[in-house]
Parts: sequence; structure tokens; C-alpha cells
Amino acid sequence: GIEDFNRGEEYFIFHENDKDIGCVAYESTRADTAYLNRLSVLSSHQNKGIGEKLVSHIFTYSKEKKHSHVSIGIIANNLQLKNWYLKLGFHEKVTKHLEHLPFDVTNMNYKLKVPIHLTQEHTKLNLLFKTQQTNFSRTKNKSRRDMNYIPVATYNIA
Repeated sequence: GIEDFNRGEEYFIFHENDKDIGCVAYESTRADTAYLNRLSVLSSHQNKGIGEKLVSHIFTYSKEKKHSHVSIGIIANNLQLKNWYLKLGFHEKVTKHLEHLPFDVTNMNYKLKVPIHLTQEHTKLNLLFKTQQTNFSRTKNKSRRDMNYIPVATYNIA
């Protein structure tokens, strides 16, 4: 919701042929740790490496921000998702029950390596920010798709 933007969460949108295919969010509440949030790829484009590219972009962006770790919370009993993150290099940390959620959450962590540089040959991602928050905050049923975004920076990912 709107509170995500107020916390400073940044969204990255994966574009292909002028179509939004996937997204991922970056958040940092601690100096050493970045948080990977809201990773999503259209079902028609899954299993094509787009999710890995979005995660890789968060790794690169987090290195630029001088973080040493990237953390994510996932539904604990989603073994397919957990195994996917393990394959990407994440390590399982702790599983917790949170009173406000109907499932347990497993926190996973990725230790960032030596910084890498972005190159022009890789797929473009646009960093997008929410620009008009008033209509969204008044309408509870509005989706992220209905929010007004503008591109403010373009990055390339591996």
C-alpha cells in the first residue's frame, strides 16, 4: 500500500516489448541489509529467467547502496519457492509465526560479494516511483496497476 512508498520502498519493473512483465521491490531499514520484496512475474513469462534477473538487479542495486546482505521473507511451507531461493544462493535463517499472518514466514539471507558494474548490453529496468498518492490513499480497492508512476532512472541488469 501507500505505506510502502512512505517507508522508501523502491520498485523496479521488467519491460519486454513495451509490456510490463515483472517487478521487484527494494527496501532498506538497516545500514547493512537490503530487503527484496514483492517479486512477481506474469505467469505467461515464468520459467524464462526473468525472476532471476530481477533478483540479480536487487543484488547489484544493494551493492551500490553499500549493503552486505539481502534478506527476504517467504511463506515457510512453500518448498518450491524456498528451493528456488536456495538455488540463487540464499541461506535459510529462521522461521517465525507472525500473529497477523495465517502462515509461518521463513527469513532467508544472501551475502553480497564484490561489487559488479552494470553494462549497456543487459536488459533494461526502469526505476519507478509513485507520483500521485492522494487517489490511492482514498481508494482501498485500487491495485498497483492503477497508480501513476513515472520512470526516474534506467538500469541494466545481468
